[in-house]
Amino acid sequence: MRLIFFITFLLNLSTEFVHSWKYCGVTGLKNPMGGPICFEGTEHSFCNPKERFEEKALYFSEQIAAFAPTTRKFKRIVLQIHNEYRNIVAGGKAHSKASGSYFPIAGRMRELIWDDELEYNAKLHLAAAKMMAHDNCRNTVRYILAGQNLGATATDNKMTVLEAVVDQLKLMFDEKDLVTDTSKFADKLRSEDKGQAKVYLYCYYLACHYDFSNVSRWRLYKTHSNTPGAHCSEWKVGKNPDPRYSNLCETTPNELFDYSNKNG
Repeated sequence: MRLIFFITFLLNLSTEFVHSWKYCGVTGLKNPMGGPICFEGTEHSFCNPKERFEEKALYFSEQIAAFAPTTRKFKRIVLQIHNEYRNIVAGGKAHSKASGSYFPIAGRMRELIWDDELEYNAKLHLAAAKMMAHDNCRNTVRYILAGQNLGATATDNKMTVLEAVVDQLKLMFDEKDLVTDTSKFADKLRSEDKGQAKVYLYCYYLACHYDFSNVSRWRLYKTHSNTPGAHCSEWKVGKNPDPRYSNLCETTPNELFDYSNKNG
């Protein structure tokens, strides 16, 4: 499974809209399963994004600074935080306050890796769309069910990139506490604060794009009664050799998830 994360700081630096010719006119373009890239009547979010997102949830400011550079260290930290949380869930150690129960053990859950195409799309969403609302179609030929998490931190105190990353990803993970039935993980809710009654000195935004999203009647991960990673062999891989992520399956960078299988 792949993801991308981007964060930007509010400063006195304007950002121009960026249009992507690649996603314009996708009508008739098919994904590997034979279906359309976008639902009928829906234009791709990255084609003329200014029009797509007009009068929707915009940034708290009209001026934003440059994106944090995606250095090797940056990627490593973002992936590490994601995979640590995934390892907790896969090991059956993630608890939901709403239900008072733990999420089921994952018999098959992969380690996340970085993907440059998703990186491009996440950056385009923030830079071109200039808004903090979920879009209607971000899919690509490779990622036909692309997922998205958005977050923002508003504060009077300046934060480092690492502090902002840790803060936002923890908020995302803590949404597990909203799940009322941990046996049906797709029940996960999104929490979006659309109101803002205070002026802050600093705002930090992020967009995480993933190769897969919550889809009705599609399993997010295959469970097991007592052994994390017990079904890794079904993907023709073993358990992750990294002791930090021992509950996850090892990853295969050049192999995409089989989206045609609704059972995960």
